[in-house]
Amino acid sequence: MPAEFDITASLKGALGETLLTEHKTAIREYFADWYTADLEANNPEWIPDTAYRTSFDIDGNIVRMRRPFNGDFATWYPDALYSLRFESVRRDSASFEAYTVEYPIEVKTGQSSELSDNQRAVMATIEQQEIPVFPLRIRVDVADLPDSFSIVPNRIQHIGDTPLPNYSTDSTRSPPSETKQEVETRSLSSFKTTDGEQ
Repeated sequence: MPAEFDITASLKGALGETLLTEHKTAIREYFADWYTADLEANNPEWIPDTAYRTSFDIDGNIVRMRRPFNGDFATWYPDALYSLRFESVRRDSASFEAYTVEYPIEVKTGQSSELSDNQRAVMATIEQQEIPVFPLRIRVDVADLPDSFSIVPNRIQHIGDTPLPNYSTDSTRSPPSETKQEVETRSLSSFKTTDGEQ
């Protein structure tokens, strides 16, 4: 029997995060160029003067970030961390050590989702520091999503496929391919007396 569920704001949010962190090949191709252009426009001091290459990575396991705010602490858990690593083309001619520019991101799905006060406070504090870390809010447009979705569970053997083998989950039983005699023979052969005789 099918069951239908509403697509809530939290589900939309989870979908947006998944799109930005799991669709890695296409995202990598887009953001590797976007981040370099962003640095050139806003923080050229982090672009090396010598020939370089970059590598782009996405990390979805981010720890919380805490910063002082209004006499207390504000906390932000980024949804992902995109990092752009600069390294020299040739190690022996490098005039800089390899380093990484980080972009912790907050994913907002749809037009009505906004940053919380804590998120905004932590992100603004990080942005003001003289380190190569630049928080981003990324808005994901999912306007064409339906209002609900349905699910229909099916046991595998009930949908016309070949029935599964009748294996038992009882560990005291033998697989069905073995006869009782084969089991007894196999069990006896695994034991030996102290003088090496079976």
